[in-house]
Amino acid sequence: MTHTVNLHLELTPKQVRAYHRFLVAQYEHSIQLQWFADRYRTVPAAIRTRRILDDYPALAALSRTLQAAREAVRDLELQR
Repeated sequence: MTHTVNLHLELTPKQVRAYHRFLVAQYEHSIQLQWFADRYRTVPAAIRTRRILDDYPALAALSRTLQAAREAVRDLELQR
């Protein structure tokens, strides 16, 4: 049985844009560190990211948070 936790954040537009940039940088850096690790060297590129996310729950959570932040930034841009 899988349990989930719902987080609610209230950020200003400036904060959400900055947070989004921060999350992108963290995600890209973290994935890159694992991408070239010996553990994943033989994993085909097409499924390597999924395998990394499956093995590292913190990175999977970062990915989900990044998706939510990306949506928030898109919504802000549509309101302009």
